[in-house]
Amino acid sequence: MINVIIKAWVFGFLADLAGAFILFIFSAIFSFNGYYAFESPAAALPFIVSVVFAGCLIGVFNYRQCRSLMDSRLAARVGLAMGIVTAPWVFFIPSSVMW
Repeated sequence: MINVIIKAWVFGFLADLAGAFILFIFSAIFSFNGYYAFESPAAALPFIVSVVFAGCLIGVFNYRQCRSLMDSRLAARVGLAMGIVTAPWVFFIPSSVMW
């Protein structure tokens, strides 16, 4: 079971990095402040897209990993729950709060 947990952690971390990369690309293309999601509605949209994208990746990774351990329907529920719960919600916290 340790192997499954480590794989889920690694794939979750990679999904969070992919979401951060999407956010970086959006901030470079549309030149908005990539550190504050609530600057304007136009600035909030890339944050929402990156969090949803990373959450979907986490859900898919967990679903594919859990299929070998349980039936497909239960694996889909686990993947959906993990995608929602472990999505990178921290992207919405302004960096001024952390620094």
